[in-house]
Amino acid sequence: MADSDRGSGRLNLVDVRNNYFVDTRIQPYSADLGQIYISTIAARREAPGATGDVYLTVFVDQDRDKVVDFGEYEYLVLDYPA
Repeated sequence: MADSDRGSGRLNLVDVRNNYFVDTRIQPYSADLGQIYISTIAARREAPGATGDVYLTVFVDQDRDKVVDFGEYEYLVLDYPA
């Protein structure tokens, strides 16, 4: 799922899609790092009553070879209120 050009700040959590951040949706953080701004976590429509932690895997194709190499992903856990 691609967001608006500058990014809306919304992270959509659904089982059947991925969030896609590229180009102007990623803002510079430092010379070699980027950042995205998340202000809203959208409800999971496929499981409206679901609560608990949210597990994310973030992929960044840093060398742009269209392959996710070791070191180009990070595993995150968001504490989501039960």
